[in-house]
Amino acid sequence: MVKVLFLVMEFPPVNTTGNFRSLKFVKYLKDFGVQPIVVTLKEDEASHYFKVPVDNSLLKEIPPDTPIFRVHCEGEEKYYGNKLKNFITIFFSIKDTLAVRWKKHLFIELEAIIKRHSPQLIFTSLPPFSSGKLAVHVAKKFRLPLIVDMRDLYANWGNVPHGSFVHYLLKLFEERMIFRRAAKIIGVTPQLIKTLKATHPLVKAEKFVVIPNGYDSDTHFPSQILFKNTSENISIGYVGSFYYSPKSREEILLPWWKRKGLKMLRYVAVKEDWLYRTPYFFFKCLSQVFLKYPQLKKRVCVEFIGKQPDWLLPMIEGFNLADNVKLHGVLPYEKAIFIQSKIDLMLTTSEKVLDGFQEHYSLPSKIFDYVKLGKPIIAFITPGIQMEFIKKSGVGIVCNPDDIEEATTVLSDLLQHGKTFSPDMTYLKKYHRKNTTSQLAEVIKLTTPD
Repeated sequence: MVKVLFLVMEFPPVNTTGNFRSLKFVKYLKDFGVQPIVVTLKEDEASHYFKVPVDNSLLKEIPPDTPIFRVHCEGEEKYYGNKLKNFITIFFSIKDTLAVRWKKHLFIELEAIIKRHSPQLIFTSLPPFSSGKLAVHVAKKFRLPLIVDMRDLYANWGNVPHGSFVHYLLKLFEERMIFRRAAKIIGVTPQLIKTLKATHPLVKAEKFVVIPNGYDSDTHFPSQILFKNTSENISIGYVGSFYYSPKSREEILLPWWKRKGLKMLRYVAVKEDWLYRTPYFFFKCLSQVFLKYPQLKKRVCVEFIGKQPDWLLPMIEGFNLADNVKLHGVLPYEKAIFIQSKIDLMLTTSEKVLDGFQEHYSLPSKIFDYVKLGKPIIAFITPGIQMEFIKKSGVGIVCNPDDIEEATTVLSDLLQHGKTFSPDMTYLKKYHRKNTTSQLAEVIKLTTPD
């Protein structure tokens, strides 16, 4: 049995989006001859930092004999708390403060953990991005190979500008340092790996591996997914966060000379428009559908599960959809799944890359919950991995957010006449968590010293 130290900051029962990838790997790795030893943050501290609730139902999926060590992380008072501290922390750093606050206590406890369990290598998952450099320090200290799992881009993360060009260069140098030290670099999609390779041509190409997110239901997918317009009411659901800030969007899209003060220094490495990640274009289309077919306005309800940003209600009201939207807020995973099981159609969106340097690369785990539940997907998405997945899997319709007239025709046709979808079972099978975990186990075994 190969032993792996899972050094992950996001882990159950803390109900973050990022915890599920590590959770599912831990759930299945022993089936493939790998024993994970999890080292993570204390539950209450992680819940406070990530601003999410604790969901103890997630612990049911962890094999009972999995060693889990929860290590204290110092508070953030030293770095945040007043305007001056906030400014200094944000302007003079390139990543989150978790690692620097966790490192002291982590190294104190790691000696005993490693001596007791003798892991043969280290696995870490980013973000939080401070995990990367911290994992490098641990790998050097204990002379262990390192596998870095990239769920997002770091230097080329595009929804907020960098503090300055210097900030961007420092992130780029740190990312390259992490990758050079890593034995393997895993990415969740081919598009993400393509960008990382292009950004770091000096890092050996054979280090990069794609292991996607997925689903882990043992139920068989239906050969057909039906949406029939027979019930009086039609529900459309969305789960998760939008990662959108109107202020950040303005800074990204404005030329530097039109910004004020220190904002003039901010640097945009990859120009992306994250308004496309919000329901804005879906709302715009839905309002047009209701103008053309007023009878649908009385029947359609849109339900959101997740954090409620302050811009969402004004956006809903701006499209005269207040009577058509229900906001559930953040829910425990099992309750969120239960509500989704009662919904007719599920919505997904994606940001838009504007400068062509990289492609849309995020295939979120919620997509697989939608598929697992047999729900047809309404995809308001731009070119990239989600569009590729929806088209190849055959589980939904794609609407072009830049062509509302066409999108209105597509959406109104679906809502009025229904549709039969024929999922491609062979394509979907490769995304089962057992298959993706077997890929990770193979990488681990190839990376483990003899």
